[in-house]
Amino acid sequence: MKINIEEINSGNRHKYMDVAKQIFEPEYYVDIEASFDTWIKEKNGMNYFIRDNHEVIGITGYYLFKIDDTENAGIRFHGLLPEHQNKGISKKVIDLIVNDLKNKYSNLKAIYEQISSRNEVSLNYFKKMGFRETTNKKTLVHFNRKNSQPENKKLELIILEVPINNL
Repeated sequence: MKINIEEINSGNRHKYMDVAKQIFEPEYYVDIEASFDTWIKEKNGMNYFIRDNHEVIGITGYYLFKIDDTENAGIRFHGLLPEHQNKGISKKVIDLIVNDLKNKYSNLKAIYEQISSRNEVSLNYFKKMGFRETTNKKTLVHFNRKNSQPENKKLELIILEVPINNL
């Protein structure tokens, strides 16, 4: 097993969406699809394929943001295909991202992750790595593409945080 990450560009959109659809809940996937082109154009983060040798087995990334003039990073849509979960791969990938962030951005204070309140496995996993729940929550609302009206599909996200020096 040789795990690495590979930068995603606009030419990889179809493959990225295919992998995301297999990993995330439909409400979450809609947010990914709507945001992909913006992420590629932005220069405030990175998006990656997670590979085992040459096989794409997941996606991950990060974005940068400020809270009260303090630099922070958020993990962007981190997930593995089901058949590659529970093998220690996710921890290796998070370590790669954290090391990359520490090397590139010396002023980072914390790393954040947003996880569906229905995803107890991921919530517990990130808590085991040292992330703690914040008091903030976020709700994603699914919009119908044809008429741009909100549908009765909502997804509550729990926001987790860990000081970068704790990783």
